[in-house]
Amino acid sequence: MTDPLVGLWRGVPFDASATRRIELAFLGNGMGWTEWTTAVGGVEVVGFRWRATGPTVLEVLDIWCAFGLTAERSAVEWDELEWRDDPPFTVEFVLGPEPGARPGAAPGEAPARSLRVSGTLGGAREFTAVRPDVTFADCPAREVAPELGVGIADAVSRLPGGDLRGDPKTRP
Repeated sequence: MTDPLVGLWRGVPFDASATRRIELAFLGNGMGWTEWTTAVGGVEVVGFRWRATGPTVLEVLDIWCAFGLTAERSAVEWDELEWRDDPPFTVEFVLGPEPGARPGAAPGEAPARSLRVSGTLGGAREFTAVRPDVTFADCPAREVAPELGVGIADAVSRLPGGDLRGDPKTRP
């Protein structure tokens, strides 16, 4: 069974005049990233490790962050990559239908899904599912950032529960 969080999500920015796009990706291997793009072309992508520690609780550990400037997503000029050394943090989450969505979908169409989190992820608290199939090849910083699998041992070692990748509840 696929985890309902796995996929690409589009965020609702707090200030739409200052933010052009917020995206959040959860990969099935417990890695992911957030992308935040400003209206003036600034881009920040944060690679992280994630796992559910309860039915409605996520634990997130930021691993790296890439910064750049762009006029278009496909033409980013990356100018900085840093390793993060922050402690892991938790957020509560709720999955449901998209806010304001009509009760039923068109025949053959799945209803829109939404994700709400108690803290911010990539500058947003509300997200709408874009698509369930997402891989590292979709990461906007894939050209400069380390493969998301790099550094997992170190990242996981700093999670309070230790390395539980063998436990099916940790979404290895």
